[in-house]
Amino acid sequence: MQQRPIVSFAILALVFAAPCTRAQDMPDMKPAAELQKYAPFVGAWKGSGTYQPTPEAPKIKWTVHEEAKWVLGGHFLEVRTEVAFTGDMPPMSMRGLYGWDREARRHVMLASNSMGKVARAYVDFAADGTMLIATMGTHEGKPYLSRETVRFAKDRYELKIEHAMGTGPFYVEVEGVMERAADAKVAAMAAEASAAKPGPEMAKMQRLLGTWQVKGTMIPSPGAPPMEISGRETYEAAPGGNVLHSHTVGDPVAMPGATEKVSYEGISFLGWSSDSRCYEWVSADSMGMVGYMRTWWSDEHTLVMTCSDPMMGQPCAMRGILAFGKDGQPAIRFSSERFPGAGPMLKDFEATYTRAK
Repeated sequence: MQQRPIVSFAILALVFAAPCTRAQDMPDMKPAAELQKYAPFVGAWKGSGTYQPTPEAPKIKWTVHEEAKWVLGGHFLEVRTEVAFTGDMPPMSMRGLYGWDREARRHVMLASNSMGKVARAYVDFAADGTMLIATMGTHEGKPYLSRETVRFAKDRYELKIEHAMGTGPFYVEVEGVMERAADAKVAAMAAEASAAKPGPEMAKMQRLLGTWQVKGTMIPSPGAPPMEISGRETYEAAPGGNVLHSHTVGDPVAMPGATEKVSYEGISFLGWSSDSRCYEWVSADSMGMVGYMRTWWSDEHTLVMTCSDPMMGQPCAMRGILAFGKDGQPAIRFSSERFPGAGPMLKDFEATYTRAK
C-alpha cells in the first residue's frame, strides 16, 4: 500500500520518485481496466435486510439508501450508504472507496462509518462476478474473522456478511437485498445519522476542521531541486464526529518528465482505533494510489505518522511530523522523510497550512 501523510500533496513526491526522470518512464496514471469490475455498483440503490449482533441476539431489521459514483478522475468508486434500524439502534452513515491498488495489484476497499470505524480491505471477485471481502482483526480484545459476499443480478444484488468472534461459531451477521432506485435520498438521511458526540481521542482532532491553504516544497528524488506546491485541503466531520473526512485539491504542478502540468485531488478518512490504540488514516487520490498510516501524539501539539509499505516495487519506510501552532497560532507545519529501498534517508516534503480566508 502506498504511504500517505496528512498532507496529501506529499504523495506527489512519492509517485514521481527517482526512477521516473524521463517522460517514457512516467507511471501510467490512467484508471486501471480492472476497475470495470465495480461498474454494476454505479447508481442509486435501496434495500432491506436483517442484522444480528451475536449468534444469540434477535435479528434487527434495517432499510438502506445508497448511491455509488466514480470520483477522483475515475480511479475510485465512491459509495455513500445510510442505514436505518428498527428499535432503539441509531442510524448509521457509511462511506467507502473501491479501487485498484497499483502496488499490490489487487482490488481494495477503504471505508468509514459513523460509529468511528476506519478500515481498508482487499477485494476479490469470483468467476461468476461475485464480490468477496475477507477481513480479520480484534474487537474489544477478541479476534474475529468476517467474510462479505455480494452477488449481482439484473438491477439487484444480494448481500451477506458471515462473522465469527473468538472461539465462537460462524453465523450470518448481515443479510439483505438491494434494488435499483431512482433516487438514493442519501443526503436526507445523513442529517439523521448518529448524533453521538466524538470520543475524547477524536475530540483532539477537531482542530483540523475547516479549509486550509497549503504551500510547500517537495523533493521527488535525491539531488533533485525543490519543487513548489500549493492547494487547499478541507476537513469535515462525518455524522457522529468520530471520523474526519478530508478533500484535497492541488494547484497544477509541473512534474519531472511530464509534458503537461499535473492536477491532484485526494480523499482521506481518519478515525481512532481503540484496539490498536492509535489513529488510522486511509486515503485515495486521482493518480489511483491508496494509502494507510498509523498516527500517534508525540506531545499535545505534535502528531507522528508512520508507514512501511512497498513503493514502486521497493520497500519504503516513511515518517511524517505534523506540528500544530502553539498559543493560539493558526498555522500547521508538516514535514516528511522516507527511506526508499536500501538508499539514504530523503527529506521529501515540507509545507505550511494556514486557515483559508
